Amino acid sequence: MKKKILIVDDSPEDIEVLGNIFLKDYKCQVFLNGENAIKFLLASEEQPDLILLDVMMPGMDGYEVCERLKMDTRLKYIPIIFTSSLNKTFDKVKAFQIGGVDYITKPFQSEEIMARVGTHLEIAHSRQEIKDLYSKTLQGTISAMNDMLAIANPEMSKRANAMRLYAEMIMKELLIADAWDLKLACLLSGVGMLTDAIRKQEEDYLTDTNNSGDSQNTNVTLDINKAIESLALSAKIIKKIPKLKPVVKIINLSMLPLDEINRNRSVANMNRDILKGHVLRVLFHYFYIIKQEEDYNLVLKQMRNDREEFYSQEILEALNKVRNNLSSSDISEVKIDELKPKMILAENIRSLEGKVLLKIGYELSESLIAVLKNAKGLKDVKIKIIKKFEDII
Repeated sequence: MKKKILIVDDSPEDIEVLGNIFLKDYKCQVFLNGENAIKFLLASEEQPDLILLDVMMPGMDGYEVCERLKMDTRLKYIPIIFTSSLNKTFDKVKAFQIGGVDYITKPFQSEEIMARVGTHLEIAHSRQEIKDLYSKTLQGTISAMNDMLAIANPEMSKRANAMRLYAEMIMKELLIADAWDLKLACLLSGVGMLTDAIRKQEEDYLTDTNNSGDSQNTNVTLDINKAIESLALSAKIIKKIPKLKPVVKIINLSMLPLDEINRNRSVANMNRDILKGHVLRVLFHYFYIIKQEEDYNLVLKQMRNDREEFYSQEILEALNKVRNNLSSSDISEVKIDELKPKMILAENIRSLEGKVLLKIGYELSESLIAVLKNAKGLKDVKIKIIKKFEDII
């Protein structure tokens, strides 16, 4: 498949020259001004592999076009080569400072511009391969940690997955996009429970409130102070994973109550990191209290009227809407072979011996589905799953 080059130049003569050079080996698209090029790029799902951008154009010049493109998260990584009759050092330095990868002066030399374009396309391709590999490795690491938590501590895993689900829906209710770091913070908030130090002190975190002897029906109460200490350990573990500093920051902020300044601010005026940290704190406390009260209406009432801990009323209202949406959501039954990643369990999955393999609220991954498919006696069992929440709202 031919690589795509987008040419932005107000000179028909220069466009003809560039067309003659590139049309044989590349797919070219041309715009005579920067405004139309930007409109096209913002509206188009497909991106060019490289942009040849003239510096001197009427209206919006090439420098401004480049700056606009670099402000867009989807377009900022497209390599931009500036073309110009200007040959001063100042112009070239400015081109590189605002994000250009190269600067070619007119009149064009066919061999030179072909070589430079080819080189930058190869560099961009290599960077994308590294980025894709890194992304898959990071996703695999997170998925593995989540699966380990599900096996080692199903109760904590259930809560972490439920918090992730609630967090995403709350942020949608608040009309705030880009909550990937908050969702990961929720999902990984319990990894501190995986360490031997925490596991050995399990009796400090979980207090048996039902001595009936039935291990499957044992009610447990989480010591909130001890559990918050585990958050610090979770942050310490996650800190070692590259690119997850925003997640660590949110977990650290969740351990702190809102200060007086932010208590008097609306959600829209809060610093985004502080807001996300508070959402995680609200959810952490909510799921702790719900273990004891069970009635979520009473829990929300208690949190609204809490005199010792401040909770944003906007976030509590969003939480209430989310809970109501989930309560009225559709539940369907599927066989093990029909399970797919991202399905959410609406019931506990038990082995033939009655042992809980996965708890209600867990979002399935490919690796855990594979484990369930290999479990004895589950082949023909129907599993209740909740409809994906995007369909609920």
